[in-house]
Amino acid sequence: MKPCPKSLRKATMLDTWLMCSQLRPDDIEHYMAYSFLPEWDFEKAAADFWGRPGMKFCYQDAEGRPLAVLGLTPVTPGCFDMWMCSPLSTWETSGTGLTRALRWLAEYVFAECGVRRLQVETLESRQGACEWYERGLKMRPEGIKPSFGRNGESVACFSRLRGE
Repeated sequence: MKPCPKSLRKATMLDTWLMCSQLRPDDIEHYMAYSFLPEWDFEKAAADFWGRPGMKFCYQDAEGRPLAVLGLTPVTPGCFDMWMCSPLSTWETSGTGLTRALRWLAEYVFAECGVRRLQVETLESRQGACEWYERGLKMRPEGIKPSFGRNGESVACFSRLRGE
């Protein structure tokens, strides 16, 4: 296995706070579809993400500045939900590097952490995200949960299994 990219490190609460303070509008829409908050509050969202159990990583630039926070939250033994917070500027300047780092991270947790399944959900309307999960992260579509979000949004489900 290749060594850990220098662009990945352990995340901090400050990283999470910074990324939530700059979160992309479509990520805010996604978060709110799952949230019980009456309105978007980046500090409460940062506390929510930071408080989730599991592993948290920071994707950073060459100077160590955070560009994205990534999390793996256990669902069942060996099965983890993936989540991420990032500003639009990360995708504009570092999308390819972020994709490579996440692919490495998936291989690492499959090989070294007993993970057998990674999964993610996103609003079906976020076609760019859906394409990225499938093409960029090599996940497979598993189906749609109709009317799953707070306002009836449909949710697309993706997964990747160890060995795929």
